[in-house]
Amino acid sequence: MGDCLEDLNFDQLHCLEQDMENAVQFIRQRKYKVIATQIDTKKKKVRNEREIHRGLLQEFDLPKEEPQYGLVDDGEYHHVLGYDNSSHVLALRLQPCPLPPNLHAGGAAGTGSGSCVTTYTLL
Repeated sequence: MGDCLEDLNFDQLHCLEQDMENAVQFIRQRKYKVIATQIDTKKKKVRNEREIHRGLLQEFDLPKEEPQYGLVDDGEYHHVLGYDNSSHVLALRLQPCPLPPNLHAGGAAGTGSGSCVTTYTLL
């Protein structure tokens, strides 16, 4: 390897070196362009997937009146709770009763004591 280079003079070797450097630079630029294109494509895919995800979240979002969460849109809550012009919303999720209420044993579910409603104190 390199036997054919023995007959070349300094100027020819210098031109060969320049050609090789230009080829390496061209290949490097092409490689960076391909990588940049792939990155842009991946970013577009991620952005599209986020939009799809956001749309699905909005599609499956809970409606304003959902009885199991205790939220009913009856108007302005800040007047009822004593807050004026502030946004304090309290959402309660009612725990499902494991058994239907036994009305013959005190009216509570299952054992005859306890409640299916979880309550929280407003701070």
